[in-house]
Amino acid sequence: KSALFFVKEKFLEKMNLAVHGSESLLMGGLILGEKASFSQELRKNFIDTGTIHIVALSGYNITIIAEWIMKLFAFLPKNLGIGVGIFAILLFILMTGGSSTAIRAGIMATLALIARATGRNYDVARALLLAGVGMILLNPFVLAYDVSFQLSFIATVAVIYLAPMIEKYFLWVPDIFKLRDIVSVTCAAYIFVLPFILYKIGNLSLVALPANVLILPFIPFTMALGFLTGFIGLISYTLAVPFGFISYLFLHYELGVISFFANINFASFSIPNFPLILTIAIYVYFIYRLFDRSIKSFFTESF
Repeated sequence: KSALFFVKEKFLEKMNLAVHGSESLLMGGLILGEKASFSQELRKNFIDTGTIHIVALSGYNITIIAEWIMKLFAFLPKNLGIGVGIFAILLFILMTGGSSTAIRAGIMATLALIARATGRNYDVARALLLAGVGMILLNPFVLAYDVSFQLSFIATVAVIYLAPMIEKYFLWVPDIFKLRDIVSVTCAAYIFVLPFILYKIGNLSLVALPANVLILPFIPFTMALGFLTGFIGLISYTLAVPFGFISYLFLHYELGVISFFANINFASFSIPNFPLILTIAIYVYFIYRLFDRSIKSFFTESF
């Protein structure tokens, strides 16, 4: 762990030489989930615009990292490359502090790689259930006290089940840069986590959808440039500068979008003391709408 943390600090140090200011803070959040250096104002902007998830090591970030690792070791025999990829994901999660969201995403990414190695179909819903149950068995407190784990789990359920159901309502959105997928997934995730956010945090963002649509298409490119900047910076600062400059442009745009929407008067407002009973009732309704056919089939076959 000491060696991993040393590598992490060196990586951030070299990246920060090429990318400065708030942009370097955002890059650290995207790649390593680093939010400790965020100012209170910057953190509030992320919360008010519903974009705080991009600086948490969610399944989205871990999946991108896993795919890059696989491409990096593509020259190795298939199963060896997958084994190295799984080991690299484990090291990456340890290096970033082992947050519950990163562990959950890491387990799911590892299961996907194992399925690829064994030639079996990867069922993302079963992978989510296995990851969740395994983590709860090891540490039951995450179920009651870890808000990040709870939000991550709820959002992933939305992406798996709700997003495909509502995608038909977004056929009018152009499919360039996978914009249609981003819009449907963002809507699904935000709708599904909103009752929980209102109960736990009491914050309602009215600009989350446009802010995410304008930012998410550029996140994979930004992360790729950030990795290149940091790794090349370990070898030569001069070679890292061009990559750092392009990274800065992407990061500056993303922070500009967040700042613009955060400064709109009606961007978000507080709903204090959102009732627990109402939160439960909403999720019971959501579950019924998502699984009504399965529920009816179960009762029909049972009785």
